[in-house]
Amino acid sequence: MRRGKNRKGWFFDLKADGFELSLLRKPILENDIGELISRWDERLRLPDDEKSWRVDIDTIKNNNYDLLASTYKPQEYNDYKGFVKLSTFLTPYIEEIHIENDKVYKQIRVSWYGKGAVLRQEVKGDQIASKT
Repeated sequence: MRRGKNRKGWFFDLKADGFELSLLRKPILENDIGELISRWDERLRLPDDEKSWRVDIDTIKNNNYDLLASTYKPQEYNDYKGFVKLSTFLTPYIEEIHIENDKVYKQIRVSWYGKGAVLRQEVKGDQIASKT
C-alpha cells in the first residue's frame, strides 16, 4: 500500500485480453488492454465509470485485502417489479442466415436475474464453426 494523498485503489474491468477464455486461447477481436494502457496515466483523475473506478483503501482493508474487481464494482439496480419475457425486447429471427467469413458478428450473453444482455465479443465469420 502506497502512503500519501491518494488513499484509493484503482480498478479496471478487463473483460477481454484478445484471446478466448478456453484452453486453446485462440485470438479474438475484442481486446481491452489498449484502453487500460490509455487510462493508466490518468487513472487518479478520471471520473469513475462502468469500466474503471476507485475504491478507498480502508474499504479494501476491511474486505481482507480482497482485490477482485467485482467485489467493488459499482452496481446499477433496475427499478423493476418482476421479470420480463425475453420476447418483449428480442424478436425471433426465423429465416436462415448464412455466416460470411469476412463479416463481423456480435455475440451476446444474457444474464439471469435482471442483469440484462451484454455484448460478449465480436467475431469474424471465419471464426464461427456453424455457417448457417
